[in-house]
Amino acid sequence: MRTTSPLIPIFSKKSTSSDNFIPATGALASAGVKSATFGVYLEDSTFDNIKVRPGVQYSDDGITWDTAVAIDLGGTGAEYATDAGWTYKTSFVDLESVATPKVFVRFGFMVLNVSGATVEGGLARLMFDLAPQNGGSLVYGPTKVNSAASSATEVFTPMSEPLEAMQITAVRRALELQASTGGIEIGFGYQVSDDGDTWASVKDGTAGTFASVSTTVDTNTIDYDSSYTTVALTTKYVRFGAYAKNKSGGDDVEAGLASIRVDWR
Repeated sequence: MRTTSPLIPIFSKKSTSSDNFIPATGALASAGVKSATFGVYLEDSTFDNIKVRPGVQYSDDGITWDTAVAIDLGGTGAEYATDAGWTYKTSFVDLESVATPKVFVRFGFMVLNVSGATVEGGLARLMFDLAPQNGGSLVYGPTKVNSAASSATEVFTPMSEPLEAMQITAVRRALELQASTGGIEIGFGYQVSDDGDTWASVKDGTAGTFASVSTTVDTNTIDYDSSYTTVALTTKYVRFGAYAKNKSGGDDVEAGLASIRVDWR
């Protein structure tokens, strides 16, 4: 999928020591984004003292972003675009190998000053072409979840509808707990089924069991995974949800509101 930005005003830092990142896109769901190739267009007569290359940033929430990482335009024999017109990278870049992937991604320009005298600027376009990647994102909740009265028992609450399992090979979860009664601990999990009626942790498993993924939370917070977990789904259907247990060791049923985001591939 190829996307080209409009002309965007870009500018450097005054120093020649580091790039200045200028976003060219908004926050994009990263579930379907694994590798891409890029092109940078420089408007004529505006780039005497700067050079430009693509950059990528990741974020857990689409608001606070990690430090931008540069993508060198090495396919053309140079790291940066310096001439008017288009400069293209001729190969795809595995984005997850150059930066730690998170829930959201955005692309932009890394602008470097080559004069060192003043802030330099101009106009540019960014093109990025995403390699086909099977995947998507699903969001559910907030849903009330309850623990059992015993800390030894985990209670699974389904939150998604039955989904076709055949195309899902890995998941990355985000988990939020709200309105905790104080003694609840929750985690993310799934169940599988061949008939959409009897659900278990694995094919032909004990009915009512579930498989857990990643870590748990026990305070009102949001927790994100940065990497995908491989899931071996050999049934027709899968459903996602949250499981809860009493963390206090008492005899009370504890409760809270759970929300999940599932990025899948």
